[in-house]
Amino acid sequence: MRTYFILLSLLYFLAGCAQKDDDPAASYKNTVWGGKITYKAETVNRVFALSLDDQNNFVWEDISGKYIGKWEVAEQGGIIITFTSNGIKTHLTFNGNQLKEVSNINHDHWTIKQLDKAASTPKDLDDSKWLNEKQWDLTFSKQAKSLQFRKNQGNGVTDGGSITYQLNGSVVNGVDGHFGASFKATFFGVFITEKLMIGNMVYAKDLFTKPTRVEEAYTYLRQQ
Repeated sequence: MRTYFILLSLLYFLAGCAQKDDDPAASYKNTVWGGKITYKAETVNRVFALSLDDQNNFVWEDISGKYIGKWEVAEQGGIIITFTSNGIKTHLTFNGNQLKEVSNINHDHWTIKQLDKAASTPKDLDDSKWLNEKQWDLTFSKQAKSLQFRKNQGNGVTDGGSITYQLNGSVVNGVDGHFGASFKATFFGVFITEKLMIGNMVYAKDLFTKPTRVEEAYTYLRQQ
């Protein structure tokens, strides 16, 4: 009798494993994806994050805010995301951890240029230094809990700024700060790996206006 119960338990375990392996949604549940997007009539690449939970809800976030909706596995592979506010749909297929193809089903609001499975917050982020392709130095300052930027303007002139930041898993939100002597600024970034982050700086024309001018999405590589 004891052997019978052991065999029965083993069969239930194997059946559960098979069911999990056959679940086409399993590789998407509770994942975060980060990438670059261009909105209609814009040329600037904006960074965005797409968070999928295990109840078929998603949160889309970029420098302009957060938007919610539902995701489902598509019959032809990949997933379809549908925004709650306006019903617009986009079909995404992936090759492992990277976007393979994207198709806007019922809209032309944007074009997704890149999408990768995002990493969690890198270890030992405090006081880590990052560098982008424009030679901007970025430091996650532990003491001030801020992003410290330095930009070489040439001829020995260095510009810079400081932006307070918040972390939410893979996403970095700069909520208040400045860049240069007269620009109010914010920041939005996503960690793609522990040593690679993509992000947008957003400026205002002065220190008394809301930042709306989006700087091109740059790639920041961890230096130390």
